[in-house]
Amino acid sequence: LWHTWVPSLGGLGLRHGVHLGETSILNMCFRVEIALPWPIRSRAVTFAVDGVDCMSAEDAPQQVAILLDSSLAQANCPFPLDGHLGGGLVDLEMWDSGVIITPAEVAGTKHTFVQCIFTVDPKMAVPRWLVNLAIRNLCFLIMVQLRRAAAASRT
Repeated sequence: LWHTWVPSLGGLGLRHGVHLGETSILNMCFRVEIALPWPIRSRAVTFAVDGVDCMSAEDAPQQVAILLDSSLAQANCPFPLDGHLGGGLVDLEMWDSGVIITPAEVAGTKHTFVQCIFTVDPKMAVPRWLVNLAIRNLCFLIMVQLRRAAAASRT
């Protein structure tokens, strides 16, 4: 389902996303491949997804936390990842990253409040202006795609 909420345009962006395995319903491992324009080599990142459900009445505040980290990917996959890496892509590293989802009634807002933080080493020098441009546009496009996916799931 990655393609339903990760933006791509004209062959750039998400190339492939795959669920590599899980050790429990809240602990998974994913690999995402990102197509970039020539002369930049395309990238991939393999990462652990650890979900923390804090939605019971005694939890304050009630939220869902999704933790993302490349260094923990093997811990969340029941088989060795060595054979699933490579493919001519540059492997990124992601650490101390995540998403916090707060329901509207808890956040005191009209809609669900989503906060994201990503710490990524792209394995190349990137000018600050390009990072700022990419982040501003990518964050907006991800939220647009999430809204579309949510609307599609309601029908």
